[in-house]
Formats: sequence, C-alpha cells, structure tokens
Amino acid sequence: MTKNPFTSGGTIVLTCIALLGIAMTLWLLSRRKFTMAHAIVWIGAFLGLAVLVLVPSLLALTGRVLSTTGPDGSLRLMAMTVITGFLLFLSVRVSVLTHRFEDLVQRAGQMEFELRERIEARPQAQGAPTASPAHVERCAP
Repeated sequence: MTKNPFTSGGTIVLTCIALLGIAMTLWLLSRRKFTMAHAIVWIGAFLGLAVLVLVPSLLALTGRVLSTTGPDGSLRLMAMTVITGFLLFLSVRVSVLTHRFEDLVQRAGQMEFELRERIEARPQAQGAPTASPAHVERCAP
C-alpha cells in the first residue's frame, strides 16, 4: 500500500474543493452560463483531482510513469498539461467564434448593399413616398 502524500485534512479539503467545483459547474450549466463543452472540461478536471487525491496509489503510479521525483512533481506536470490543453481548447473556440462573426458581418454588409440597390433601382411611382439611401442610413441600427 502506498503512503498517502496528503494529510487527512488535506485530503478532505481537496475532495471538498473537487465536489464544490463539480456542483458549481453544474449550477452554471443549468443557468446557461457555461456551454456543455466547457462544463465537460471542468467536470473532468475536478473528477481527475478527486480521483488523484482519493487513490494515492494512482498518484504514485503516475509519478513513476512520468519519471518525476515525487507525487508533487507529477501533480505539477499534470496541472500544467491540463492548463495548456484548456488554453488550447479556448483558443480554438475563440477562433471559431471570430470566423462566425466575420461571416455575419460580411452577410450583413451584403444585405445592406442589396437593399440599397433595390431602393435605387425601384421605379418611382407618381406621388408615392420613396425611401432614399439616406433614409435607410437613418433607420439602420
């Protein structure tokens, strides 16, 4: 049996942090403050923390597999890997949203251009009110 690198108080505190993190993530998801993808990432991180704290032999095994000098080194290495992965995940999400925003702006510009062309090309009916391009600009949000 592997000696637990955490004190009993440390184990309790870290387990409570993991459970609180999971509960908070689920609450944010229910309030639509998180997307499902973000919630899955955070719940996975908190579950990973809980498993590593509650199963000390797993922490010792990861230390041997990762060739670290102790369990604290393997925890730091795994934390840096998770942080880097999460930053990469967020970067991809931001890039996707940026491309979608650019597409929407281009479509809005194209629609405005087509509307102006239709207004200018419409034959003027005798005595009918007209909408000039200046009128379209004043009405645009």
